[in-house]
Amino acid sequence: MGCASRERTQEAFYEDPTVLYFSTHQYPHYPGTGWLDEVGKGDGAGFNINVPLPAGTGDAGFIAAFEEILLPAALEFAPDIVLVSAGFDGCAGDGLARMNMSAGGFAMLASITRTIAKESCAGRLAAVLEGGTTQYFFPNASLLFLRCSWARTDAERAICA
Repeated sequence: MGCASRERTQEAFYEDPTVLYFSTHQYPHYPGTGWLDEVGKGDGAGFNINVPLPAGTGDAGFIAAFEEILLPAALEFAPDIVLVSAGFDGCAGDGLARMNMSAGGFAMLASITRTIAKESCAGRLAAVLEGGTTQYFFPNASLLFLRCSWARTDAERAICA
């Protein structure tokens, strides 16, 4: 999630069929990787999914990518654990990127990743907080993301819908 592709993460698993890599990011943007044709190599071909998004993409674009591309691919792949590089530089008003995500949009993405973890790997989910420069949105979006990723009760899940 975020504005920059996770170039080194993609590189580390580019030829590995045991890892499904998925990235949504602003394109073109730094570091210039993450185009549609970067799908993996050798045994890893097809296990690298990039969803480059134009500047200005908001909640609906990111949520559609997660629901229509990530969700079916991840459920078919059936991971042992879901690992998330959670970058919040896609928040509206971030000084680095020109995306338009809201804190609520990040909450929806967290709910989708939680669903993948719950349905494929007994809820095993870990997240690493990465980027975000907006003083208001970064703490709120990251807090909502964490709450929605590990929501256990109906009341906790209600804030994620």
